[in-house]
Amino acid sequence: MKPDCIIDVLDKLGSIISNFLSLSEEERVAKYPELSTAVLDCHEQNSWFVKPFVINSLKGVSQWLNKDKLWSFYNENRIKFAKTPKTIGLIMAGNIPLVGFHDFIIVLLTGNKAVVKLSSKDTILLPTLVSYLEKDFPEIAKHISFVQEITDNIDALIASGTNNTMSYFSYKYGQIPSILRGSRNSVAVITGNETAEEIEELTKDICLYFGMGCRSVSKIYLPDEECIKQIQDSLSAYSWMTNHKDWSDNLRFQKAMMLTKGETFYDCGPVIMIQESKLNSPMSVVHFEIYKSIEEVKKSLKALDSMVQCVVGDAKIDNSWVPFGKSQYPDINDFADRINTCDFIMQL
Repeated sequence: MKPDCIIDVLDKLGSIISNFLSLSEEERVAKYPELSTAVLDCHEQNSWFVKPFVINSLKGVSQWLNKDKLWSFYNENRIKFAKTPKTIGLIMAGNIPLVGFHDFIIVLLTGNKAVVKLSSKDTILLPTLVSYLEKDFPEIAKHISFVQEITDNIDALIASGTNNTMSYFSYKYGQIPSILRGSRNSVAVITGNETAEEIEELTKDICLYFGMGCRSVSKIYLPDEECIKQIQDSLSAYSWMTNHKDWSDNLRFQKAMMLTKGETFYDCGPVIMIQESKLNSPMSVVHFEIYKSIEEVKKSLKALDSMVQCVVGDAKIDNSWVPFGKSQYPDINDFADRINTCDFIMQL
């Protein structure tokens, strides 16, 4: 397949997802029964994949899948379509739905073959989407395969997971060119001048996908503790999360632990906030740190750069910061860990 054909395929997928999202529940079932079933089955397979978050993941990837954006991305990254396709192994994490989709489309856009090992926690959604493509573009099947295990019969590997799994992959696939992504977190910076709407948007960055993504905000820099009240009020939009058994169990456990230790915390409904300098926070907990100046924050973030996926805040302070509410909606040019996967693949 040629570049224009691949882009036609991905544009078609974008249309399918966008049409699906625009329909009522009854219309979705009638027109896209397989995808409707997949959305429900995702939750049966993985209790963390609740329907609103699965729908949100489809919304997130659909924004990349239109001809104009794909051609712009293709040209901006000076993609050289492979004359002889290479085989790229993709090991996908299962923390949020479709978490490896960006790698998947880049392998296709560069003219290569994707050999995909899905997480056991997320085996339904991507194959369902691919099945729709194969109906109209049967030749795409030559570029995509799903496997139980990635062998060393590949030209390169892109894998995402925890730091522990990355150590294992580094050992197992050490002789193969690879991008290995371990654990990262994201942070937010509050100045105290935010609007109510911006704070409401921040709650998306905290709560979407139960805070399990590398782009989920696990720590907030605050000028003072008075800012917490506004965050606390806005988090009520996600109070439904406390009805999720596993989340609720974690929340109760964390509260009990802190009460036992005599630690002070803020009960914000679906999450609790505690003053803590560490970047990584336990599930259902958001850390906060009080700062004296923005320059102090920038210095702290520079030291943490290798552990931070993105920073949410006012782009007027730093143009690399992501607007409130947008951390879980990365642009197609937002490469994970700031490693350009197009360049990596084309240099093989």
